[in-house]
Amino acid sequence: MRCDQLLKKFPVTSSTTRTWETQMLSLSENWEGCRQKLFETVLKQERSPVLDKCNSCNSSSAIIRCYDCNMLYCSSCDENFHQGHPFHDREAFVDGFFQPIPPTCVVDESGFFKTVCES
Repeated sequence: MRCDQLLKKFPVTSSTTRTWETQMLSLSENWEGCRQKLFETVLKQERSPVLDKCNSCNSSSAIIRCYDCNMLYCSSCDENFHQGHPFHDREAFVDGFFQPIPPTCVVDESGFFKTVCES
C-alpha cells in the first residue's frame, strides 16, 4: 500500500495533535515533579561522608568512598583492605570535596595523602 493511500485510510486528525500536546504536557508535569527528587539524590551522593560511620569497622568516621566496593571506609580500614586492591576507584573527602586517591597512596585520619611503597 502506498503512503498516500494510507493517509486517506488513516487521516491525521486534530485529536492526534491534542493527544500529542496532552502527552507533552503530561511529560512536562512529570519532569517538574521528579526534578527536585533527582537533584536532592545527586546532592546526597556528594555530601560529606564524615557523618557516616565506616562500613567495615562501624566505629570510626568514614572519609573514603570506594566505587568498586560500594563502601565507605575510615582511613585505617581503607588502608588495610586496599593493600590487596590498589586499583580500586577510591575518593577521599578532603578540604570539603572528594578527591581521587592514586593507587600508590592512602589517606590518614587528618586527610593527608601518604605514599605507600611495597618493598
